[in-house]
Amino acid sequence: TPATSNPVISKGYFSNLTVTGTNLVSYSWTPVLNLSNTNTANPTASPSQTKTYAVTVTNSFESSTVLNITVTVVEDYNVTPRNAITPNGDGKNDAWVVANITSYPNNQVRIFDRAGRLLFVESNYQNGWDGTVNGVPLKEDTYYFIITFGPGVKPKKGFISIIR
Repeated sequence: TPATSNPVISKGYFSNLTVTGTNLVSYSWTPVLNLSNTNTANPTASPSQTKTYAVTVTNSFESSTVLNITVTVVEDYNVTPRNAITPNGDGKNDAWVVANITSYPNNQVRIFDRAGRLLFVESNYQNGWDGTVNGVPLKEDTYYFIITFGPGVKPKKGFISIIR
């Protein structure tokens, strides 16, 4: 008999769904939304909320069975801020990127200098801060950020180095 597992992922991430078994020759997955492929043993799923996928598997004896795989999506605010930018216009690392921040649109990003002065603030941050204030480039230095997500969620804090 075919076997599956039920993965748990952070919101904004993906999981490979896997069906294993002997003599399996075809696969048909539903729903198709957020799946990389619908006719393979191991498609990639990237649902934004917990979702159950059904796969019809057929073996070489033309016997079919339907299996369900539930991908549990956890809202754990798993975002990863880069700690440096090199805003020199070469298209590489010119803006401060917080990986997976767009999965949590209720965020607010604030960036401060060493003296604690607020230099930048943006709600629903879109990974566009380029190390400037009012169009003026900041000097090469270390700056500090606080990302908030709303009541009851621990803020994420850290530093950003601007390297010119």
